[in-house]
Amino acid sequence: RKIHPDVLFCPGDIVPFRSPVPAVSVFHNIGPFCSNITPRSVGAYDWVWLKALGLLMRLSARSATRVIFPSRYFRDLFVQRFGLSPDRSDVIYHGRDELRTEPPEALSLQQLGIRKPYLLSVSHLYPYKNFPALFKGFALARETLRSRDVQLVLVGNARNGSYFRELR
Repeated sequence: RKIHPDVLFCPGDIVPFRSPVPAVSVFHNIGPFCSNITPRSVGAYDWVWLKALGLLMRLSARSATRVIFPSRYFRDLFVQRFGLSPDRSDVIYHGRDELRTEPPEALSLQQLGIRKPYLLSVSHLYPYKNFPALFKGFALARETLRSRDVQLVLVGNARNGSYFRELR
């Protein structure tokens, strides 16, 4: 209130329920709305956290002036399941104009244990992201490639110890 902003930009999935200025939220985390998430699959703490986040995101969608989604699928979920007006939402894909294929100078691919060619997946290892399907799809695709020595490289934190052990 002291600085009198024109817009309140909230990139972390949640907006204040009341704002004296228009509030724009960016929704990133689709996890709370995935049907395969259970206390057993992600652990009790993360399950409660995701359920609370889902509730806060639904409330935020009601009070935000605009909601930005990273995909049409995610936006359509909110429009169809929770009644968000499509006129109050936008889809902005998070991409880059340039593709960087080399790690920073301080680290080489060899130092990281990565050999070319490789397929890179950048994501924390949450169970709802269905990494077993990624592994199966990669194995099937690799069989059809000219070079079968393509390496799958995962970059992200293991968020659930038992799930990580299961993946290994």
